[in-house]
Formats: sequence, C-alpha cells, structure tokens
Amino acid sequence: MMAGSSNKTYRMGLRLRMLQEQGGLCCYCGVKMDMRVASNHPLAVTREHLKPRSQGGTDRVGNIRLACRKCNTARGAYNWLEWKTMRLGEWDEIAALERSA
Repeated sequence: MMAGSSNKTYRMGLRLRMLQEQGGLCCYCGVKMDMRVASNHPLAVTREHLKPRSQGGTDRVGNIRLACRKCNTARGAYNWLEWKTMRLGEWDEIAALERSA
C-alpha cells in the first residue's frame, strides 16, 4: 500500500470517528450530515477549523470539528466564536419574527 493511500484511509477513519462523536450533526446548525453526498452538497461533511488556518490554527484534532458544507462555506475566515455569535443574532431575529407572526 502506498503512503498516500494509508494516509487517506487514516483521515477517513478519523472523520468517521468524529462524525460518530458528534452524533452525525453539524457542529453549528445541528443538521444531520451525509458522507454519501457529493463534496459540494450543502449536507456534505467537511472539516471545520475552530481557529482558521489563516489565523494560525492547526490541523490537530483539538482544532477540528465537522460541519456541513453550507455552514463551513458561510463561516469563511471568521473564528468560530465570532461566527457563532453572529449566527445566534440571526437566529434570535428569526425567532422574534416567528413569535410576532
């Protein structure tokens, strides 16, 4: 077996273990993710860096969570706390609109 193949197998196993630990849910929105869909599908499983690599974050397991493609793409280079805080504000606004309807 070539080194690249064993590394890919290791990463897939790690991703599966993390997915099980997260109950198959996106770390941000809680949607059930699907490893069988195309990588550009909104429900695709993606590795999410809590501290973005662009801000000095690493690929270590402690800095990685799994997120759906939609959330990972929407978050961009914000750190997770900034983005989650912004999203909570949006969710609060949506809840308020629903209550007033």
